[in-house]
Amino acid sequence: MGKLFIHLSLLLCFTAVSLFPGTLILSRANHVHNREGACATCVNIIELGNLLRQFRMSVSGVLFTPVSLLFIITVQRAALGFDEVTTPVKLKILMNN
Repeated sequence: MGKLFIHLSLLLCFTAVSLFPGTLILSRANHVHNREGACATCVNIIELGNLLRQFRMSVSGVLFTPVSLLFIITVQRAALGFDEVTTPVKLKILMNN
């Protein structure tokens, strides 16, 4: 129950961070600009765009790490000749031969 709650909470946070800023940017895209200085809506859109960029970078880092580790492990196994499944029994037989 605890792991399921954590997974669902993370999924909810991921959905909120990825969908809400984009929805707000799209809904405010055709607003009337305030000519007296910095438009509050424009500032919010810029901040939400920065949030989406940061989120994209963190997600790409999280996804890149396991993929790169899997690639490194696969290359090392191929370089060392462990193309087939090895077990301790098979390794012992190879040592005895």
